[in-house]
Amino acid sequence: MRTFVFVIITVILLGVPQAFADGTAHCDPQKRYRVWVRTFGNWTQGDSVSTDELKFLSYGLTLGIDRQINRHWLFGLALGENKTTIESASSPDKDNINAFHANLFARRTFDRFFLDVEGNFGYNDQSFQENATQWGISGEAGTWWSHGLGRVEPYVRLSHVCWNGDGNDTKETLMAGVRYSWRTATDLTTTVPRFFGGILQELGDKSLFPVATFGNTPTVFPVSGLVVPETRLFLGGGFTTSMGTSLDILLRYTAEMSSRHTSHTALLGVNCNF
Repeated sequence: MRTFVFVIITVILLGVPQAFADGTAHCDPQKRYRVWVRTFGNWTQGDSVSTDELKFLSYGLTLGIDRQINRHWLFGLALGENKTTIESASSPDKDNINAFHANLFARRTFDRFFLDVEGNFGYNDQSFQENATQWGISGEAGTWWSHGLGRVEPYVRLSHVCWNGDGNDTKETLMAGVRYSWRTATDLTTTVPRFFGGILQELGDKSLFPVATFGNTPTVFPVSGLVVPETRLFLGGGFTTSMGTSLDILLRYTAEMSSRHTSHTALLGVNCNF
């Protein structure tokens, strides 16, 4: 744990990192600021220790602003809220959770390499469990190359989350994946379709359950007795359509799968560049 924190702090001091993979990597250098909004819907189903089936329904909204300092540096801030309902097959009662979060992020891009760092703080107002605060930090590193008309981008990501409610819990997650994108253009628009996939590995068996993802930032909270699959696969795709250089619209779908867990998330976003 101390080694992980040391590595992340070192990365920050070196000047790391990205905001969101959707539409950030190819910013117009003349458009230094970007204001954006993301909204999502998530449906998740998993089994508990007692083999009781749990269902999670979640939706939310986040607002952000970032600035492209130059072609190498980007910094940003985001604020958001999401609501989640947890249903159990063996009980008519529902656990309702209102979560609020704030994120800081940065990207440092080199000629053929990028480093990202993202930190977040949140508060979870839960109906059945103790209300809780949480904070997290994550780092992502990757490279890219051209393949025909497309771009291949392999990456790895390491995340740490600390939850403080009825006791303290921490959790680390390692992700490895690849993104593939290409560009198509008309007289009025430029569209970047994107596909991605990979594997998630939980480092430990803490019952911290990821509800949804804003950009790269997960909102998590503990669920008593829930089995968290150690290894899960994820697969998804979407596109970003730019109307000139001032407006981008993006859509993304992600599926996450294991033998005892399925999750589906759809995300819609708008960027205003100036």
